[in-house]
Amino acid sequence: MARKKPEIPVEEDFTSFLPGYDNKIVPFSVSYLDWLDTCGFHVNQTWDSEKDTWGASGKIILADHQRRILSYSLAYDENTGRFPYTTILYSCIKKSGKTALAASVGAWYSEQAPPGSEIYVLANDLEQAEGRIMKDIKFHALRRGWDVTQYKIELPNGTTIQSLAQSYKSVAGARHALTLFDELWGIQQENTRRTYEEMTPISTIPHSLRFIATYAGYINESDLLWDLYSTGVGEDEYEGGQGQTIPELADLPCWKTEHQFTYWDSEPRLPWQTEQYYREQRATLRPAAYLRLHENQWVTSKESFIAPEVWDAACDSPNSSLLWKDHPMRLYPVIIGVDGSINHDCTVVVGVVYEPKDGSIHELFHKIWTPTKDSPMDFDVTIESFLLEMSRWYKILEVTFDPAHIHQTMTRLKQRGLPCEPLMQTTGNMTRVGQNLYDLLVSRKFHTYKDDEARQHVLNTVAQADPNGFRLVKSTSNNRVHKPVDYTIALAMAAYRAVSHGGVEFEPIYISAPFADMNSWREKKNVPWMFSED
Repeated sequence: MARKKPEIPVEEDFTSFLPGYDNKIVPFSVSYLDWLDTCGFHVNQTWDSEKDTWGASGKIILADHQRRILSYSLAYDENTGRFPYTTILYSCIKKSGKTALAASVGAWYSEQAPPGSEIYVLANDLEQAEGRIMKDIKFHALRRGWDVTQYKIELPNGTTIQSLAQSYKSVAGARHALTLFDELWGIQQENTRRTYEEMTPISTIPHSLRFIATYAGYINESDLLWDLYSTGVGEDEYEGGQGQTIPELADLPCWKTEHQFTYWDSEPRLPWQTEQYYREQRATLRPAAYLRLHENQWVTSKESFIAPEVWDAACDSPNSSLLWKDHPMRLYPVIIGVDGSINHDCTVVVGVVYEPKDGSIHELFHKIWTPTKDSPMDFDVTIESFLLEMSRWYKILEVTFDPAHIHQTMTRLKQRGLPCEPLMQTTGNMTRVGQNLYDLLVSRKFHTYKDDEARQHVLNTVAQADPNGFRLVKSTSNNRVHKPVDYTIALAMAAYRAVSHGGVEFEPIYISAPFADMNSWREKKNVPWMFSED
């Protein structure tokens, strides 16, 4: 029986709070703070100050410094029909509510702007645009009774709020009254910078406004945000800063230029930003990530993937299962990761298993081949031979590989019954597999055995920050020679697929013996010799 979709309570007659809403004779006749105090912005969670914990949904309540900042920067001048600044750069540390604040500004603006106004929410990709600011606006919009579809919200007066990816072609020709940019540090390429330029406040719309909510970015990569930061803040924040101190906000890190208001904060100011929370974050984040997220500092995008002591702590198994015949997980379903190269890089095979009791990953074995200048890799006598041998000793659930160099080899193995599945080493995939391996390591849920060559591959690996996480990349020496990291890549692929499978058991099959009392259930091995002797 289909379940009835629960009804969302809608506020009645909310327009009565907004003078002139129907005719919009005077746009923005209700200030942001008056609107927030009278009508309110609905949020999914509110802070319970009595219990010092997050509670049920409700309406947002601003801290004093937030009220002062937004009251000043959103002060509309009825005589000129303009806001004091065309760009508001709002940057503060993680868990400071900047996404919810940006969403509330969008909701207020949509109710107060002239009918038929266009508002756009932009982020590094469409998924991010939908998943942060737009998600908060939709939560509010449903309680207002507005028309909400997948990527768009429409108010009764014809004003629309739409989410967009930072794609130059998709925004050309838009008549935007307000643009809300989420995590501008992610703009690192020319085509996405064009999007920002295309969405510049429009001169024929006097109240046109751009609101940016973001963390700090990466030096020499987040160039657009750096330009706004370095010119927007004062000399007390950055030596070359051109921003001027604002007397009304002199006790806060706020500055102004002719067209830009900048709030760039590195201090925790809210009750849930506790020392215990920061201790936990320091223990789990890379140093650069902690500085950027929790101190709002600019950092470089590349750093060592994992600290030596973290890797060494994971090497707590006595030996490889190839040598340790009584390995307790020898009969577990095995996921194998393969990273192959013909001429320059190493070729690596890594086998891991998933322990469902605690969600940990255990490495059973690995093999590393290093080609030479005169002896390129022969996949027939390396990968193919080794995997066939492993399939005789282990229950192989999946062999995951990048088909760039070894497609033919893996196709032959698949024809012979091995469950080979491609995993392209795209930016997105390498970000996901890298982040997964990092999380396993820092949470002590990855276990392996000591091997000097594998350890060196791991310590050679560098984490490159991308908008959606950290991506595994190669490190280089002073003479620009790549250091081998192929073991890390193969391991990360195998661990990612193992976690994705989640320790799924093999499909049982019923074996009938009609002339003897031997009927039994047996695990189905996903290999061609499933009935071979154990």
